[in-house]
Amino acid sequence: MRTLLHYLTTPNPEVRREGLRAGPNTFPVGDYDIEGVEPWLDFSYETIMDCFGDILTTPVDDDLFNDPPPIAAHDLNLTDESSVTFILTKRHHTIIDCALQIAQDQLKDRGFGFPISWSLGSRSHVQEDPRLRPDWAVTNHSGKPPYEDLGPGDTKQSKKWNTSMKDSRDEHMREEFEKALRQVHLYSIRVNCRSCFLISDLELVWLRRRKSPEPARPLSTSRPRRLVSQENSRRVTSITSVLSGTSSMSLDSSGSPYTDGGNPDINEGPFEMCVVPWSNHGVGNLTINLAMFAAALWAATDNSVRESYPPLASWERIRGPSGEILYRQVGSLKIASTLPPDAILSQPEQISDAL
Repeated sequence: MRTLLHYLTTPNPEVRREGLRAGPNTFPVGDYDIEGVEPWLDFSYETIMDCFGDILTTPVDDDLFNDPPPIAAHDLNLTDESSVTFILTKRHHTIIDCALQIAQDQLKDRGFGFPISWSLGSRSHVQEDPRLRPDWAVTNHSGKPPYEDLGPGDTKQSKKWNTSMKDSRDEHMREEFEKALRQVHLYSIRVNCRSCFLISDLELVWLRRRKSPEPARPLSTSRPRRLVSQENSRRVTSITSVLSGTSSMSLDSSGSPYTDGGNPDINEGPFEMCVVPWSNHGVGNLTINLAMFAAALWAATDNSVRESYPPLASWERIRGPSGEILYRQVGSLKIASTLPPDAILSQPEQISDAL
C-alpha cells in the first residue's frame, strides 16, 4: 500500500528542451486587461496538507493506482507545444485524474461539486472559434458533455512563455508574458470561474481572479490596456518571490455590463499567482501533480469571484441542521463540532446557514 501524497510527489520526467524555439504567443481575443500580478500566498504545500493531509496520508490499496508507463527517450526531446502536451497527457493527466478519483470516494459527503476530473478543454463548453477553447479544463462531468468548466487552462512551451518574462526589462517580453495571462483570463470570464492556469515543461502557474473595489464598466467601454509593466511588477519584486495577429475586438459591443457568455463584467483586480517548478519533487515539496490535485478540489467548492478570500486553511462558523453552531474549513469543507486547536477562524462575527 502507498499514499496519494507519495503518488503525487514523484519526480517529473527529465525532458530535453534543446529543440524548443522562441516565438510569439497567441494574440488573445477581447479587451480583457491584466491589472497586475501578486503572489497567491496560501497556495502552498502547508495549506494543502492542512486541508487534505488526512486524505493524502491514508494508505491506499495499490490496485487503485494507475501508474503511467515510462515515456520513451525520444519523446522526451521537446520540439513544440504539442510535444509538451503529449507528456502532460501520458503522465500528469493519468496521475492527477487517478488521484482525484480516489480522493472523491473519501470526500463525497463533504459538499464538493463532484464528480470532477482534469479533462481536455474540448470536453467543456465547446466553442467554434478555436481561440475560445482552452487546452485543459477542470470539469464537473455529471450529465452529458459539454461539461461545466471549473478551471480552464492552456499548455505552453517554455521558450515561448515562462514566468521569468514578467520581470524582463524588454517590453516585448513582458507583452508576451501578458498574452498568455489574458488568454486564460478570457476563458475564466466566459465560464464565470475563479481560477485558471498555465502549464508548461518548466512550471505550473495557477491564477486566481479578484474583483476590484472600483465600479465595473461595460466591456465595450474603451479602456487603456495595462501591461504587466515595470510599475505593476513592483507588486511582486521578482518572480522568485511567488515560487513554492488576431483581432483584439471586444467580445461584446452592446454596451451591456455582461459578456456574451452572460457573466458580469466585473472590474478585475490583480491576479494572485502561484508558480510550481517542474523540478519540484518528493514529500514535503509542492509538486505540479499535487498542486493540480488541490486546485481541482478547490475549484469544486465556492468558485465565485470576490474582492478577497479567507485563507483556504481557515475555518468558518456554520449553522447545523438542528440550529447548532459547527465549524467548516474553507478549503476542505471538513466539519467539526469545535474549533480545532490553533485553527484560524475567518469572519468570527458571521454564521452561515450552510447545513
